[in-house]
Amino acid sequence: VNEAMVDIQHLLEEGDDLLLASRKAKKEEDILPFEQQFNALIDRIDARVKSIEKEGVNLLAGEENYIDLELGNGVVTVERVHGHDLTSQGLELKRVEQGEWFFTNTKSINRKGIESVKKSLNAAAMKVVKAQAHFQESIETAVTYQDFTGGMVNILKNVGRERALMKMESKDIANLMEETKMMLKKTSESLLSKTAGAVIRRM
Repeated sequence: VNEAMVDIQHLLEEGDDLLLASRKAKKEEDILPFEQQFNALIDRIDARVKSIEKEGVNLLAGEENYIDLELGNGVVTVERVHGHDLTSQGLELKRVEQGEWFFTNTKSINRKGIESVKKSLNAAAMKVVKAQAHFQESIETAVTYQDFTGGMVNILKNVGRERALMKMESKDIANLMEETKMMLKKTSESLLSKTAGAVIRRM
């Protein structure tokens, strides 16, 4: 997913360079190739989004999925991830009609039209950045869950080595409880920190 978002960012940058170059055109036949290239670029964005679809689910098409983390020999689904629509429609990028960037009556370039498309590209780039931040936050939260759960599994394995919990010495039980309490404290602080950070970023 992250690689796809980086690729989409590069495509948006390519579109920005395309618009910059198109301003140098002086005739309608000069501007038409730029319009065609821009439309092809939109198709490439949609194709890149489509390429990460897995089992009918696509996080970059606005759908949601779960992060699966392996714990030992098992697989535990721990985090629901809400997707972002980074298709051309979701990014609000529209295809250009032939001749849209050229005024035939005045024989001049439609600079306002090109500038409007540039603003759309900038807005699209911001959406991609926000999507990247959201996905990174989801992954970090999932990893925190994984670390905590893995730690608890290890504790339970240690307990399981004893024939019975009641046969453990009181000192061992106290150590186990303290270890569990510290792990819970560390996990809660981590999750609270991530939640606070997410709230601040959304303000």
